[in-house]
Amino acid sequence: MESARRAGVVTRAQALTSGETIASLRWKVSRGRWQVLWPGVFYVHSGPVPAPAQAWGRLLAAGPGAVLSHASAAAMWDLAPSPSPAVHVRIPATRRAPVVPGLQVTRTRQLAPLVHPTRTPAVTTVEATVVDLASSASRLDEVLAVAGSAVQRRLTTPALVAAEAGRRERLRFRKELLLALDAATSGAHSALEMHYLHGVERAHGLPVGVRQSPARGARGRVFRDVDYRGYGLLVELDGRLGHSDVAGRHRDMERDNAAALAAEVTLRFGWSDVLARRCGVASQVVVGLRRGGWSGTPRRCSRACTMLP
Repeated sequence: MESARRAGVVTRAQALTSGETIASLRWKVSRGRWQVLWPGVFYVHSGPVPAPAQAWGRLLAAGPGAVLSHASAAAMWDLAPSPSPAVHVRIPATRRAPVVPGLQVTRTRQLAPLVHPTRTPAVTTVEATVVDLASSASRLDEVLAVAGSAVQRRLTTPALVAAEAGRRERLRFRKELLLALDAATSGAHSALEMHYLHGVERAHGLPVGVRQSPARGARGRVFRDVDYRGYGLLVELDGRLGHSDVAGRHRDMERDNAAALAAEVTLRFGWSDVLARRCGVASQVVVGLRRGGWSGTPRRCSRACTMLP
């Protein structure tokens, strides 16, 4: 029966096709051998219903053409830290959204291109999942973390995610996501440095630090991204998309240790900091510079600037 590969969940139609009768279904439910998850959807075991079976149950209750999406798809691709209590699905726009407790439904006109061709249960592609999460995220760093995880694990590529993002009519953080994806493919580090130079330093009237300043590390020379010489302050810019890799963490540690031995303070920023919180970044840099003796006066980048004076 189909339930064997659906975490023990089967629809009434599937059960009848497999040889059950209406009478046998009623008998199994009345005896507690099967459980009704939703009208027309059964769990073919007694006892507690595990999370995968609950997800399958809601997906089948959503009806023909439904596919897991958003946070539910992220859980399937292991891109979410913990599964969402609700199940999110996409269904064809031609269908009416079913009313099922714990089910979030998005009606979609062009659904087929978003669906992975072979995965079971039906789920949106990695690229579509990343962009769906980006559309509902409240913070840029959440978007970059998910995109970075998917790319670093080679579940997808920056180009595929960028293409999917480009197809969406509405997408929050579109500009920032596309910029980070493009930089991940062609010179992430230099791109982030340019945004720091123009969006943080120049925009806020800070002194311009020395770029790629050499220093002596445990294994030879290391290079610091921005060295505010004379003020004992270093800024390291992490242009990697999403979370750091092991080799990258070792390089960071070596640079930070070299700075500590030289009695210098290191501030570390990534894409989401420089793009979405540049005024806050400037505030931290000002504090570090003043501790090192800087007596200059920063300026606000705009009327909406949130930099602390």
